[in-house]
Amino acid sequence: VVLNSDQPARDFTVLHTGDLPAIAALDRKDNGVTLYSWSRSKKQFIATTALTTGQGAVRIASANLHDRNPAGQGLDDLVIGNDLTSSVTIAFQGRMEHSTPIR
Repeated sequence: VVLNSDQPARDFTVLHTGDLPAIAALDRKDNGVTLYSWSRSKKQFIATTALTTGQGAVRIASANLHDRNPAGQGLDDLVIGNDLTSSVTIAFQGRMEHSTPIR
């Protein structure tokens, strides 16, 4: 399945959102992640969110990291491994715009 031929991905993961599952793709061209959500009306995936990672992001995974937090509501979060800075970027769903590399 090709989501966006103009923006190739290095790695991807599927994550649970409040509605339908989404695909988080680690962009090959820059230090970023693009989130693709399914559009019921257009019957295709649409790029809905983007966030910045650390330098040299190489791997991405999703998991529910804050299940005990009532605000989490069972949603998956993203963990991105950054090779050049030997760091990890953690993006909590609902607050992805505030993600910060953690060493």
